[in-house]
Amino acid sequence: NDTVASSALNERFDGGAGVDRWVLDGIRADYTVVNAASAGWTVRDRVTGRDGFDTVMATERLVFDDRVLALDLGLADAAGRAALLLGVAVGPQALQNRSLTGAIVQYFDSGATLLQGAELLVSSGIMAQLAAGADHRAFVRHVFRNVVGAWPSEPTIHELVQLLDAGVYTQASMFSALAELPLNQSNIGLVGLQQTGLEYFGA
Repeated sequence: NDTVASSALNERFDGGAGVDRWVLDGIRADYTVVNAASAGWTVRDRVTGRDGFDTVMATERLVFDDRVLALDLGLADAAGRAALLLGVAVGPQALQNRSLTGAIVQYFDSGATLLQGAELLVSSGIMAQLAAGADHRAFVRHVFRNVVGAWPSEPTIHELVQLLDAGVYTQASMFSALAELPLNQSNIGLVGLQQTGLEYFGA
């Protein structure tokens, strides 16, 4: 878990394993950040003589003075899991809440799985608060709307509630399964985020 500061030189940094942070000296708006695919990410400081033009590989975070940009947005990555979880729990608009996003990213930095994150939301009562009820019907309506963008029909509610009642799924395991669906990935714009990074407030 390396934290390394940029300098005025043009640098190349390969973080290797762990959650690695490349620390810059200005605010996010001062930099051009480009996903160069297999060549890593390029970070160009538009302020002359400060951080230069850097290339970072296997680096999970770019740390600016005013925010952090998460680059690890694969399905198994911490920021990727955070985005998927927020999509189901709150909806894609939650990713605009940079403080909330930061808290969830930092939770997944500890190594928690999507299922563990879902179990925490359910067991803590947070999902019941968000869904305005702890019963299966309230849960199904809430998560379906967040993932699909519309309320479920009565037959759909009945079918999904039956799965929960029969123990085929728990609320947490259904949450986790929904989070990984291509539909949720599309709803939160995961492919786009993989090209731009996910901004948040925090460490």
